[in-house]
Amino acid sequence: MDRSTLAGLQSPRLLRRDVLETALDPARPRAEQAPPCGRFDEIHAALAAGARVGTVQGSHSGFAVLDRLTLWQAQISLGLARDTSHRRGLARRG
Repeated sequence: MDRSTLAGLQSPRLLRRDVLETALDPARPRAEQAPPCGRFDEIHAALAAGARVGTVQGSHSGFAVLDRLTLWQAQISLGLARDTSHRRGLARRG
């Protein structure tokens, strides 16, 4: 499969204030704003309201922090992770 046309999304995702306010307008029906997955997403809402998408060059080390695991990965990459070798279940057995 040719993967040259694929792109990955990274955070942060930026919107102009007026575009975000339009996307979050409570007068707009939520069904119109909901993406196929069923959860509200400000980017899908902005696109449904007619916003345009622009792209910039990303980084392979960029990723969204969505849960405890990705928070830990971000802390490691920034050199902020704590040593957890003393915690049961996480210690390496040598």
